[in-house]
Amino acid sequence: MGEGSEVAMPRLRAMLPSWVTCAELLGEPPDATVTVAASLTGGDERTRPGSGHFPSGTGVNCGTDETGGDEVVAGVMVAAMAGATPARRQAFAAGRACAAQALRMLGMPAGPIPRGAQGAPVWPPGVTGSITHCPGYAAAAAARDGTIIGVDAEPCLPVPPGVLSRIAAPAEIEGLERLAVPHPGRLLFSAKESVYKACFPLTGRRLGFLDAEVAFDPGGGFTARLTGPGPRRLEGRWTVADGLALTAIAMPCPG
Repeated sequence: MGEGSEVAMPRLRAMLPSWVTCAELLGEPPDATVTVAASLTGGDERTRPGSGHFPSGTGVNCGTDETGGDEVVAGVMVAAMAGATPARRQAFAAGRACAAQALRMLGMPAGPIPRGAQGAPVWPPGVTGSITHCPGYAAAAAARDGTIIGVDAEPCLPVPPGVLSRIAAPAEIEGLERLAVPHPGRLLFSAKESVYKACFPLTGRRLGFLDAEVAFDPGGGFTARLTGPGPRRLEGRWTVADGLALTAIAMPCPG
């Protein structure tokens, strides 16, 4: 997006429940636009009004490669991104900058968020969260312990030939035919990514694509039924807008 172009409005924050705030990075650096969604108790006029409810208990933000240059992000990148391509390093920096700001919005120090042994973000004690990035977009969500969070963004493009049959059960594929959105297979992939991000902090186990069966509500919701350890059912929201397929899960941890 260049000067004078129309900036797409944020979408993810409208999909999150009342204890979540959100911000989204739209566009490619250096012309990217960061939009912060503050809590209702301290609303930010820069966000799209009337699309969600965001108390102060959870923070979300994102950043460009400029914000990715701070000491917190740079220190993590040295350890995690050695040998990565410039594009991959930029995406990693954007996601970690988002996460650092999410911690600040929680009233916590913006310490490093390294990668764990299986690649998942390692959040500070007492915090859970999720990070996502794809070309032209980045976001992160964080909350105090007691919340399941998983967010994912994917470019709204067709899945490669032969992939859908490997990630989806026949009932899931049939359900996609009822969605009036472009490339619903990509939306399903995103939903499963959000499910896995939400479950991993609880189980420490990587799920296979067929370990969760997702059913979409055309009105913007989805449910996931899971096998194996961890929760048996998760609920989330979805949207397809501005060339992105976005999915989000944020709900209390099961008792």
